[in-house]
Amino acid sequence: MSQVCLEWLVIESVLTVSSDEDTSVEALVVRWLHNQDEDDRDVLGGWIKDYFYDALKWVLEQVMGLTL
Repeated sequence: MSQVCLEWLVIESVLTVSSDEDTSVEALVVRWLHNQDEDDRDVLGGWIKDYFYDALKWVLEQVMGLTL
């Protein structure tokens, strides 16, 4: 299984976690970002802030009918 596929499975599992757990997409992204090279974190963090969350929200709304 590819790394990208595995990461999306993790994101999907986070989104289906019961509400009494303290796991969120943001926490997962922060943890992932922390594991990246220090030189890349600022750039990746900017892209995630500018594009990823909006794209994820749109996908969830389109595919899963969720409103975030």
